[in-house]
Amino acid sequence: MKKLLSTLAVVTALGTGTANALGPIDIEVGGGIWNGKAPIGTFSDGTLAVNLQDSLGLAGNNANSYTRVVVEHVIPFVPNIRWEQSNMTFSGTKTFNATFFGQTYSADVNSGLNVSHQDVVLYWGVPLTGIMSSILPLVDFDMDFGFGGKIFNGLFTIKNPIDPTQDVSQVIKPEISGTALPIPYGYIRARVAAAGIGVDYDLKIIGFNGNAFSDSTIKLDYTFDLIPLIDLGVEVGYRNMSLNIETTAISTNLQFNGIVYGAFARF
Repeated sequence: MKKLLSTLAVVTALGTGTANALGPIDIEVGGGIWNGKAPIGTFSDGTLAVNLQDSLGLAGNNANSYTRVVVEHVIPFVPNIRWEQSNMTFSGTKTFNATFFGQTYSADVNSGLNVSHQDVVLYWGVPLTGIMSSILPLVDFDMDFGFGGKIFNGLFTIKNPIDPTQDVSQVIKPEISGTALPIPYGYIRARVAAAGIGVDYDLKIIGFNGNAFSDSTIKLDYTFDLIPLIDLGVEVGYRNMSLNIETTAISTNLQFNGIVYGAFARF
C-alpha cells in the first residue's frame, strides 16, 4: 500500500530521530462470507479414495466465513503482518457401501469435513510501484511479496447413526517425518485502485514432501469516503483453494471454491 512506498523517506528520518522513523501505521480489519460450493475431490485411507460428493453427499455451505487483520508500517526491511481466519465446514448424508478406515458400511452415514484454518503472512511492499503511482497520480498501484504459514484445525468424520462403533474421525494436517506442522508457502499480492474502486488479487502457493497447496482470491472493492481518517468499504470476489495432503494415515485431493463478499475498515 502507499505507505509502504515511503521507504526512502523513512531512511532519511532515521537520521533525525527514532520517533520520526517509526512513521505511521496502517491497520485494516475485514471479514465476510465465503459461499463455498460442495468440495470437489477425494479423501483416501491409503486403500480406497472416496469421492466426497458422489459417495458421501457432502454439500456446499453458504455460511462459511473469513476474517482478516492487516498491519502495515514504513520501517525499512521489517515485514508487515497479515492474519486471516477461514471457517470452512461441509456436511452430507448418503447411503455408503464400502470398507473405509477399517469399517465396513452398508447404510446411511453422516459425513463431515472441517478444513477451517488460519493464515499468518509476513510480507513487504515493492517500492517500484511508486513510480507507476507518480506517473498516474489518480491511480494507486500496489504489489506485495512474502511468505507465510497455514495452520489447519481440520477434521474428517463419518458417523453411522445406528452403530456408533463405526464412527471414524481423522485429523487433517500435513506431516514431515510423521510430525504435523503448518503449511508454509510463498505469497504475492497485486492491487490497482482509482476513484474508490479497487481490484485485488492474492496467491498463496507451495509444494513439499508430497503435499501441494494453493489458495487464490480475486476481489473487486469499493471504498466510501464518509468518515475522516477511516476508510469503510465493501468487497466481492471469487476464491479457489486446492489441498493435497499425504500423511501416514490419509491422502486428500480436494478443491474448494465459491463467491466471497464482505466489508472492511482501514485506519
